[in-house]
Amino acid sequence: MSSPTQNLTKSNGRGCHLQGYALTTFNDLIEALGRPHLVAEDFFDGKVTAEWCFKYLGVIFTVYDWKENGTPTKAYPWHIGGTSNAALAAFAAATGIKASTKHPGLFVESQYSGSEGNHLYG
Repeated sequence: MSSPTQNLTKSNGRGCHLQGYALTTFNDLIEALGRPHLVAEDFFDGKVTAEWCFKYLGVIFTVYDWKENGTPTKAYPWHIGGTSNAALAAFAAATGIKASTKHPGLFVESQYSGSEGNHLYG
């Protein structure tokens, strides 16, 4: 059986925008995706301190923080970007980390999970 990460390829985030959130830690993201592709020094406006850009089974997704004073290390609502909300399902399938169209404080619907698909989060 192949690992989901075998289907991941580094990509660019052109045309991507916010699709939802994943409440997780920086270390969990590193474990699932490796080191960020871009870090604070790579951004001119200071709005992002860490970003990953991947294509998973044909779907591009990005993972990034937004307007933080430093890279969040504790549980944080990481932003998931893409060209459609299929990015949330791709992120969840590739990492095993749940993602939602709602901010984590509002995780009540449109929940995506790598193995369970779209379901309500209770």
